[in-house]
Amino acid sequence: MSLKIKIMYTKAMPSHLKKSFSHFLIAACILIGGYSAAGAEDSAPKTQGKLAFANLEKEVVLEIGETNKATAFEFTNQGKKPIRIVGIKSSCGCTVPAMEKKEFAPGEVGALNVNFKASSGVQNTSATVLLVSDEEENNFYTLKVVVSRKQAVLLSSQREEWKIGSAPETREILVKITEEGTHIIEASSNNDAFDVKMTTVEPGKEYKVTVKPRTTEYPAAASLRLQTTHEKQPFLTARLEIK
Repeated sequence: MSLKIKIMYTKAMPSHLKKSFSHFLIAACILIGGYSAAGAEDSAPKTQGKLAFANLEKEVVLEIGETNKATAFEFTNQGKKPIRIVGIKSSCGCTVPAMEKKEFAPGEVGALNVNFKASSGVQNTSATVLLVSDEEENNFYTLKVVVSRKQAVLLSSQREEWKIGSAPETREILVKITEEGTHIIEASSNNDAFDVKMTTVEPGKEYKVTVKPRTTEYPAAASLRLQTTHEKQPFLTARLEIK
């Protein structure tokens, strides 16, 4: 199944409405096509138009302590007409796409620059970027950024959720040390709606953190914060939520 986006305006439509309508169509395409951070892992990058990309998927590796890294998707206009980029949309706020120019003559080489900004708790993830051109057909391009992060400390879970009204059961998060000499100093929550307790399984190698909501009668959210002795990775976070 192919997807075609053709934007047509009436002459009477104001310019600011044209821009808003374009953004609406791009967002709708992402929703219909399933371009989300979660669904990206099951969707292979696709391209069908005249912009020939050297790579449809790029891997980004963050070293310990790094919070952002840039990459670029290079392409060539293999068509016989100029091609203009009319929209760019990322599936995640952590992925920021940008282009120095948006119109490319036949044979011209261009690039879509992508900067990935990681939060403290991110380990491995992926995101997609949807690029839409003014080509008459086959005018969408799906690009994928796969991110892996080297870490001195790994969490077995980065998100724990409870349903409102469910039993306030205790959850366990295992913490494993991957770089020798690193220790966990403290585990805490920024919301006292959750009780947090840390126990040492093996010093300098493995820890266990238990989290439990005091009640699930009301919605609540918190960040679980683990403080470490590692200079470049002083803390990690996980999401706790009742919804």
